Amino acid sequence: MVAASALLALAIGLASSTFALVDALLIRPLPFDGADRMTQVFMGSDGGGRLAVAPDVLRAWRSSSAFDLVEGVAPGQVLIETPAGLSQIVSATVSPTLFASLNVRPLAGRLLDAGDIGNDRVALSEDLWRRLFDREPAVVGRAIRVDGQLRTVVGILPADFRFPAWNTTVWAVSDFRNASGLEMPQAYVRYAHGVPSIDALASATALAHQANPADAALRAIASPVVRAVPFYEQALPLLSASVAMVFFVLCANVASLLLVRLTGRRQELAIATALGASRARLIRQALLESGAIGAAGVIGGVALAALIMALTRNWLPEALLIRTLNPINLDARALVVAAACGVAATMAAGVLPAWLGTRARAADALVDASRGGTAPRATRSATRVLLVVEVAMAFTLLITATLLGRSFINLVTADRGLDTQGVTTAWLSMPPGTFADRASRAVTAAAIEEALRSLPDVRQIAVSSGLPPGGGGIHFPDDLRSDVEAAPVVKATLQSYGVGREFFDLYRIPLVQGRTFQPGDSPSDVIIGARLAYIFWPGQTAIGRSFQMNKTWYRVIGVARETHLPSLDPREDRPEFYFPFTPGSTQLSLNIRCQADCPSAARLTQQILSVHPALQVHRVQRLDEPYAEHTGRPRAVAAVSLTLAGIALLAAAAGFFGVLSYAVGLRRREFGIRAALGASRATLWALVVGDGLRVVGVGIAFGSIAAWWLAQTMATLHYGVSVTDPWTWGGVSVLTLMTAALAAWRPAREASRANPTMLLRSE
Repeated sequence: MVAASALLALAIGLASSTFALVDALLIRPLPFDGADRMTQVFMGSDGGGRLAVAPDVLRAWRSSSAFDLVEGVAPGQVLIETPAGLSQIVSATVSPTLFASLNVRPLAGRLLDAGDIGNDRVALSEDLWRRLFDREPAVVGRAIRVDGQLRTVVGILPADFRFPAWNTTVWAVSDFRNASGLEMPQAYVRYAHGVPSIDALASATALAHQANPADAALRAIASPVVRAVPFYEQALPLLSASVAMVFFVLCANVASLLLVRLTGRRQELAIATALGASRARLIRQALLESGAIGAAGVIGGVALAALIMALTRNWLPEALLIRTLNPINLDARALVVAAACGVAATMAAGVLPAWLGTRARAADALVDASRGGTAPRATRSATRVLLVVEVAMAFTLLITATLLGRSFINLVTADRGLDTQGVTTAWLSMPPGTFADRASRAVTAAAIEEALRSLPDVRQIAVSSGLPPGGGGIHFPDDLRSDVEAAPVVKATLQSYGVGREFFDLYRIPLVQGRTFQPGDSPSDVIIGARLAYIFWPGQTAIGRSFQMNKTWYRVIGVARETHLPSLDPREDRPEFYFPFTPGSTQLSLNIRCQADCPSAARLTQQILSVHPALQVHRVQRLDEPYAEHTGRPRAVAAVSLTLAGIALLAAAAGFFGVLSYAVGLRRREFGIRAALGASRATLWALVVGDGLRVVGVGIAFGSIAAWWLAQTMATLHYGVSVTDPWTWGGVSVLTLMTAALAAWRPAREASRANPTMLLRSE
């Protein structure tokens, strides 16, 4: 039974690989000592805060008995030069004790330590070592060029070490005593044994106030090391439920195959019964046969799960943007699940056929089964029930997958309000220790613009503070109101960007009213989006009007077309306003529009660093990429859901075809008699197809109930599509019926070709 083993392998492989993914994202603790007590701590308030902490605060927390681990981390990006070219890599500068504290063991070379501070030494990840250096052992101890400077590689860290982010692949160390040369670090702590988190945070707040008076209005706030992504919490249970349904569809298919196989052996089993074999012995023999099929399925399932995991590690980082610190692999937990799935699949597929298929009487040995005309009534009922279950689950999966697919299409085609084609953006900072005053920073910013304009295909550059989408300042004002007399306070979260005159032209954002920024505009002169204008002054002109936010009044000089961030979470699409960009800031955002394709991120980074090597370039990316992040997860979930639904539909169709073919074979005598009595081929064809479609109709009815409930529970994953969307329900119903009719076509043709003459001759 190669087909049955293959179906079980597919079921076990899908279930095991799905568990491994869900386990890595939502269940498994972080692979660090004391992971349940680890957290990130920052200074903030109910209105927000900053993730970075002052070095003095970091040192004060290290002296506290509330924590047994306090480490500083400054994430960033670096440019690595190899013989193959330039590569932009996610990096992190960390405290020298971090690796030992997290019990990291190097794959080659050694760990970074305090002796490496200021000595231009780095450690690489196994993934980067394999990708850029082809696992060459001589890389350890060699100097490589990082951000234009030679750095010595002291060690290779295993791929399973993913900290502080899933894609960090280069590490350096610092004691963070001088924040002028580096960004202020983020703090990762581990609570001491027996210290409640609320007490530890209270102690951290008091110490921070003493060490840094600028934090007097803030408090220590704990943030998970891996921030929960609501999309995962909603989508992964859905995918798990989908895999479970596919699992049962495939098991039901195998059960139908085994039941048909045992029913075809009725004479053999009846003879065995006549010779004295007990029914218990026959059941044991049937279960042993299904057990052998199940064992082959487990082996094939584990191999398939390993293949899926291998593909997942290369595919998911871009498609689902996995940000788990756990490795995505088949560990011992996943293998135990695979074995459990194998046992469950074997029992689910084998018990029913063994129980029904061995119900043979000794008298049946004297009767030609093919003359009986039909299978035993219990067998017919069981196969019909199995078919109804398969069709119902396949229909449910098709409805949910189609809704997800339509939601993804709506997300991709939604109006963003700005033109992102050909635009690349970059974040960079100027360390105050090197660029001490606003004048030097303004001169450097102008030099960066000039250097980038000299690159081929670069057409426009706009400097700003903050980048769309969602990369500007976020405001949670408690006094937001317009200048209308007795205007109520508006509850809204706003997005702001500091921009120059070129910004709106570069992004093709038209002004609906008013003008753009001009020299001499004050910081309180703003351009607002159309949505905010409607909130404050519906049906009126907004030019010259004012609104209050955080105890400051702003005057509106222009209204711009609203920009949107199509997202499953409506809170991420915030009303926006723009204020004049002031040169001289330590943080700078670059917006670059090119004639065709912009130079690579590595080339742009190299050009920026050519202005001054102390510049820190944090992220260079095409503007389409952050928008793709918001559609990448829905795209992947929709694709996986449609794939699972397709597997379930094909499996149900195959089971439907097999059962109908077997039933037609048993009813050959009946069809011959009907033909002899004058039944036409069309009548016989309609008889078989109609019998099958009645079963499918019952399956669709039950599937509609399940699909309605499941679609309601996943409504938060929908964008621009209703649970009751008639095109989805109608299209899936027609597709299911057409698939069933296609599967029934050949058995119906065989029935319509029944020849009474040949039948009587065989009699």
